[in-house]
Amino acid sequence: MKALLAAFLIGIATLTFTPAFANDARTCSNANIDVDVALAACNRITKLATDKINTRNIYHWRGLHLTRKGDLDAALKDFDRAIAAGQSWFQSYDWRGSVWARKGDPKKAVEDYSAAIKIAPKAELYDKRAAQLLILREYERALADLDEAIRLEPNNGPYHLNRADSLKGLKQYDRALADTSTAIRLMPKSYTPYHYRGYIWKEQAEYQRAIEEFSTAIKYSDQVSDLYYQRAGSYFAMHEYRKAIDDYGSAIKLDPKNTAPVYERLSAFNVLEEYDVVVQGTKLLLEKDPKDAKALNTRALAYIGMKQFDHAIVDLEAALSLDPKNGMYQVNKSSILREMGRIDEAIALLSSVVFESPNAPNAYLNRGVAWRVKGDMDSASKDFDEAIRLNPTYIDAFANRGLVLEAQGNAAKAAEAYRSALSQKQGGVFLKRYQRMAQARLDVIDASSGRTELADPQKRNRRIALVIGNSAYKHAGHLANPSNDATKISQALRDIGFEVTDGVNLDQSTMRKIFGEFLADAPSANVAVVFYAGHGMQVNGKNYLVPIDFEINNDKDASTSMVDVDFILSGLDDQIRTNIIILDACRNNPMLSEQKGAGGRGFSRVSGLAAPSGLGAGAALGAGTLLAFATAPGQVASDGEGTNSPFSTALGRHISTPGLEVQQMLTRVRSDVVAATKSKQVPWSNSSLLGEVFLVKAN
Repeated sequence: MKALLAAFLIGIATLTFTPAFANDARTCSNANIDVDVALAACNRITKLATDKINTRNIYHWRGLHLTRKGDLDAALKDFDRAIAAGQSWFQSYDWRGSVWARKGDPKKAVEDYSAAIKIAPKAELYDKRAAQLLILREYERALADLDEAIRLEPNNGPYHLNRADSLKGLKQYDRALADTSTAIRLMPKSYTPYHYRGYIWKEQAEYQRAIEEFSTAIKYSDQVSDLYYQRAGSYFAMHEYRKAIDDYGSAIKLDPKNTAPVYERLSAFNVLEEYDVVVQGTKLLLEKDPKDAKALNTRALAYIGMKQFDHAIVDLEAALSLDPKNGMYQVNKSSILREMGRIDEAIALLSSVVFESPNAPNAYLNRGVAWRVKGDMDSASKDFDEAIRLNPTYIDAFANRGLVLEAQGNAAKAAEAYRSALSQKQGGVFLKRYQRMAQARLDVIDASSGRTELADPQKRNRRIALVIGNSAYKHAGHLANPSNDATKISQALRDIGFEVTDGVNLDQSTMRKIFGEFLADAPSANVAVVFYAGHGMQVNGKNYLVPIDFEINNDKDASTSMVDVDFILSGLDDQIRTNIIILDACRNNPMLSEQKGAGGRGFSRVSGLAAPSGLGAGAALGAGTLLAFATAPGQVASDGEGTNSPFSTALGRHISTPGLEVQQMLTRVRSDVVAATKSKQVPWSNSSLLGEVFLVKAN
């Protein structure tokens, strides 16, 4: 700027002017003076510009002040005039490039920075051009510019951070991290390198490391909203929703005008199923701005969780009236229509947006799910393939394609799809859920040695059940009633039209085999019921079903000798199937005390089964799962004094009642068990079912 000022004053000195005009020249060329004062001075001396040099100078400086003031269009005109008057100054291209950058036109900004570099190949210009290339996702070009900037100024910390950004875009994470380390050395008291490093770890789904970096950055500067916002996102991905909510709150406090943390915080409450908080929060947003489409969409998601589909539809239609081309809102509406059984409407809505919306991969995915509901596996497969073509790392689409291929009997290709889902290194509660499902399905395929026969199309949309009763335990107390309970419930399910697979007194090998066969059969069913009576156990917070040959004091890890309930849930997880898991387990038995295996490996066991973290937490829109325990988590169920347990007696009484919704049925079962046990046993259930489920239609 000093060179510019000197040239400007020399040009002015060649003119005939009064001392007042000389003062105006100095004021016009002062970048630190009040902008309106500077502009007034520039305007007064404009008429003195009698040659190209003075014209260039005056318009350049006035353009600079107009940029300072925020009048970008007027600034562009002045920089155009300055460049037209003489193209020897790189500064006019530099400043015009900055105006284009502020106006959100990175391509034009790159053109101007390129022109400036031809005149003066300075490090800062390479850095500025690289910043615009990063916006354009031209990572290779940005990297080349930053390599040159660092060659010219190797000790410039921000250049190393920007190069780390370009390397992150190229997924060269190790090199990116090395640049952040260099920046930390050059900027030891700055939060910025840790901020960048947190982004890099977050990009790799290394959320704990990202949290550590953001936390270090906060130690250096606790007044930067984005640090809390990014750490909150990492906590969210790790399912630590309370910590995420706290950090989103800090981000909102530091930057009240940024609404992104507001909606993310409400999303966390949605995952925690605290729907009333979401409804109240969105109500406050809508009072401030009744046309807040994003708030309407957020509230619609809460209404979905509350199973108030009519309210959800109203909110989404209102959101779409404000933002009719928003693909996410259209996809959400189609999902509700699907849950309401309005499949053709859902498909028609998605067909209108899949080719237009930036949310196209999600639209194809959801239309594919709707085709699956209709039983059109070929159309579903085409849509999942298109979703993957548009987004080659789409875990959800790979998992759903695997389910289609399984339903078609193509186990080998289904396994490929599941492996593709597992190979993607992404995070988030939804994606982890699909990866758990993919791993469980892959285990099922491997265990069944690959089914190759095509599924019978006439056998789709079946209702299947697996009923197991284990009584004759070899190394624990014999239980009188589980085999009787299984017989009772099996017959009741057959009577209401279920295809039932029975198992009584199963050892480890047989129990694993029968569960594997049932899970392998599940993709062709739209309702799957599992009933288990016998010993159950929680080990280190996880629930297991116990085969009759399980021996408590052995050299094996206990978890490998039982059947993992989480594995069953993941293996059954499917957006189009209703799953009902009923466990009449945790009978009082001698396996409840904490013991160690003979090999010295201990495991912690306590009474009863553990409550899951929430079947609804993070569940995508789908038919859902209901998990019912014969007694509350951590409590012991009675085996009963008669031929059946109190729970199975009540379940057998009500499961065949016509027109009784399944959760209402369980309410009646709970009431009967409480009465029969004099309040000593209280059945418990957890549901992510979105709609009403009737095992027997009303007469």
